[in-house]
Amino acid sequence: MGANLYINSLTMELSGEPTYFRDSYNYTSVFWAMDLSWWKVVIPMLNKNNYLPIENCRKLLRVIKSSEIDLDNNYSEREKKDAQKFECFNEEYMENKRAELIDFLERSIEIKIMIECYL
Repeated sequence: MGANLYINSLTMELSGEPTYFRDSYNYTSVFWAMDLSWWKVVIPMLNKNNYLPIENCRKLLRVIKSSEIDLDNNYSEREKKDAQKFECFNEEYMENKRAELIDFLERSIEIKIMIECYL
């Protein structure tokens, strides 16, 4: 299970740009690494059809840009121990994932296409 975000743009798809972003609901979650929750932060921003309107996409982008990856403080000691089982539980992976999400949101804003969200 995880957060699945889609930009329904044939132009992006044909040009090879990413039209999909996924964040798993486990220790590899970039949202968890920023001490954020898809349910608490994003669900209230969605419209009734589970799309993220462009204005709320801008708000979410501000939240993410102002949030820091903190693997030491955003996880309990037990969670950190469990997370070590995942090769990608490290700062570099999380920073790259955060950058991918920022690029994804910025592209949606640029082309003015709402993001379809399955959370």
